Amino acid sequence: MTKRLLLGLAIAAATGGKAVADDYTYLSVVTDCCTENIARTDVRKLTFEAGNLVVTKADGTNVNYGLSVLKSISFTSTQSAVQAPGASTDDLNLQRNIIVASGTGMLLIYDALGRVVRQESVNSRRSEFNISDLSRGMYIARLGNRTLKFIR
Repeated sequence: MTKRLLLGLAIAAATGGKAVADDYTYLSVVTDCCTENIARTDVRKLTFEAGNLVVTKADGTNVNYGLSVLKSISFTSTQSAVQAPGASTDDLNLQRNIIVASGTGMLLIYDALGRVVRQESVNSRRSEFNISDLSRGMYIARLGNRTLKFIR
C-alpha cells in the first residue's frame, strides 16, 4: 500500500498534479550523472522496489534507477538536453532536433561508445545541424572545449 501511495505522489509531483500524461511525449528521469528520456508509449508502469525506481517498458524489460541518485522524474513534451559543467549555452546547445553552434572549429558528435558519428565544420556566428537522422541513444557533441550531452 505504501509503495502505491508513494508512486501516486511521485506521478502527481512529476506531472504537476495531473494524473495522466496524455499531453506529454517522454518520461524524463534525471539522476546524478545524466538524463534519460523514455517515450511515454514505451512506459508500461512505474514502481518503487528495494530502493529503486523501476520503469517497466512495454516490451517487458525493466530499467532501474537508484533512489539515492535520482534527482527528478517528469513527463515532458520534448526531449531534454543536459549541459556539461562549464559549457556555455550561447556556444553549443540543443533546440528540439537541432544542434546550434557558434564560433569556429570542428563539431564532433560521439555516440555512447565513443565513436565519432558526425563531423561538421563550424565557421560562423550561428550554425544549425539537424540530428533527427541519428538513431536513438545518448550522444556527446564537442566544439573546441565546449561539450553538450544529449539523448536522442
